[in-house]
Amino acid sequence: MAAKKKQNRKSFKDIIKYNFDNLLMRGAGAQILLLIVVTGIMAIIFGLILSSTTSEGGSVGPSIWTALMHSLDPGVLSNSNGSVWFLFLLLIVTLLGLFSVGTLISIITANMSKTLDQLSHGKSKVIEPKRHILFLGYNEISFEILRNIFEHNEKDRAFRINKQPVVILEQYKDIVDIKEEIEFKFPDYRRTKVICRQGCIFDINNYDMCSIEKAKQIIITAASDEEAAETILACKKALEYLEINGTPITVVLDKNSSVEQARTAGGDEVKIVVKEEVAKKVLEKESGGNKPNFVLNTELAGFKPKGNVIILSDDTLDSEESDRKTILGIVAMKENIKKTKYAGEHIRLSCEIRLNKNAILAKAAGADEVVVTNVEVGKLVSR
Repeated sequence: MAAKKKQNRKSFKDIIKYNFDNLLMRGAGAQILLLIVVTGIMAIIFGLILSSTTSEGGSVGPSIWTALMHSLDPGVLSNSNGSVWFLFLLLIVTLLGLFSVGTLISIITANMSKTLDQLSHGKSKVIEPKRHILFLGYNEISFEILRNIFEHNEKDRAFRINKQPVVILEQYKDIVDIKEEIEFKFPDYRRTKVICRQGCIFDINNYDMCSIEKAKQIIITAASDEEAAETILACKKALEYLEINGTPITVVLDKNSSVEQARTAGGDEVKIVVKEEVAKKVLEKESGGNKPNFVLNTELAGFKPKGNVIILSDDTLDSEESDRKTILGIVAMKENIKKTKYAGEHIRLSCEIRLNKNAILAKAAGADEVVVTNVEVGKLVSR
């Protein structure tokens, strides 16, 4: 029992360390104040030493002032004269002062950097003269939709003077990176103004920041179908509260199985675009009426192609991995395709690719027809 009491006893060192940590956690103001106090105490201590141990130091007041000046400005030391002991003490004060001043500069710099970072992730309410398009979520689909919006705006004379504003609210990606990516990929599009805000796309409190009441169209490109349904509900509730009717809402879903959930959340007035269905419809249209054989890119191992084959992406994979599996799967089937063609059977191989940059590789691998789903969805949503 005595050992347990001893173990729970707080030492003076622990109390000082705990209170010191709490003080530092109060922010830059508390840190600067602490630094000023430490510098002042150091100047007093060395001032007392100078006045009591050297003849050059003089009385206590001037000695403290001398110590303080040397701690704040290292250049003062070069103009100092006196005994070796006097100069040695001033050197120590100067070195300690360098540490204090350096720490002060680092605190101010870090605080300014933090403030600038917060300003770049602006939380101010969007105020634009024209009604804007509101994107809730940003991903590769959003990028392709934006491409079509930019191209349309470049042709529209109405946006020569006042640019078409587009507001993006994103939770997971840094909005500074998003803005830089858009500016890098679309340097020649001058008639669209992109405004980014950081925040949860299904948090109603963020919609005021994005001026949802002035949105002429809302496009939901969430990270998952579940988040898309939550965002639809949040949008509908926000618009109902503001007594706004008729704002078009378009939502992009990954799977056909999520349509019912989205329809329940938003009703019939919400336009739903399903990536899975878009790819199927486009590829079926390109097949020329022949009945296709659908196969997932994760099921290509040992698959024997026959007739009109359409390879679809597995929704459990991210876009880059999905495209890689499709391309490698087509390469692996080349030998079987050759054998089948020698036997007199016609094979048409079509595939779905997610990213536009991988379409050329899929063609080179041996696909007769390649459909880039993100590009097709972008065209469909931006009509």
